[in-house]
Amino acid sequence: NAAIELEDRAGNVATGVREVALPVSEPPPLAIVEVLANPAGPEPAQEFVELLDVRAAGSPRTIAGLRIVDRPWSEVAAAIAEGDLPGAAIPSFSSEPGQRTVIVGDRYALGDPGDPDPPAGAVVVTLDGSIGAGGLSNGGEPLMIYDPQSAALVASYATPLAGDGQGRSAINDHPGACDIAGAWRPHPLGASSPGWSP
Repeated sequence: NAAIELEDRAGNVATGVREVALPVSEPPPLAIVEVLANPAGPEPAQEFVELLDVRAAGSPRTIAGLRIVDRPWSEVAAAIAEGDLPGAAIPSFSSEPGQRTVIVGDRYALGDPGDPDPPAGAVVVTLDGSIGAGGLSNGGEPLMIYDPQSAALVASYATPLAGDGQGRSAINDHPGACDIAGAWRPHPLGASSPGWSP
């Protein structure tokens, strides 16, 4: 309910209470499905995070205003409550059901011999700096993608795997389910697969 008070130029006041239906914003249907924290190529340049649009059907959707940060959600939520917006802004991109989107830092180089490239036509979104504070820890660290406008967590990698060798990413076998440690495992091919399903 919303209380409304109106006053005209003659000083007449009218008040009332009205039921107001506010639009509910729905978080983007994204899941983190692959993280390469310890690339075979240069660090942090060749690190990446891959998102999956988990919708089974639907129209393309513009994803905008999100941020990515390498801190636990409890710390991120506390920072937002204090007026801070930790992490890096993710440039807007268009996403379709089933689409994989690769997020990379500003020094990411296609054609680096150490790590596989995304396939032709893959959506690659480049940040203004590295992913995380100075890059991702090889020993594993949490990653959060959130919407600062609604202070909502959109996608997470909350219980990271420890590094399992250079060039080998961690993948999420259950992207539509809860983000739990058991959903993640080392890449089955011993490498990484930016932009495609292993």
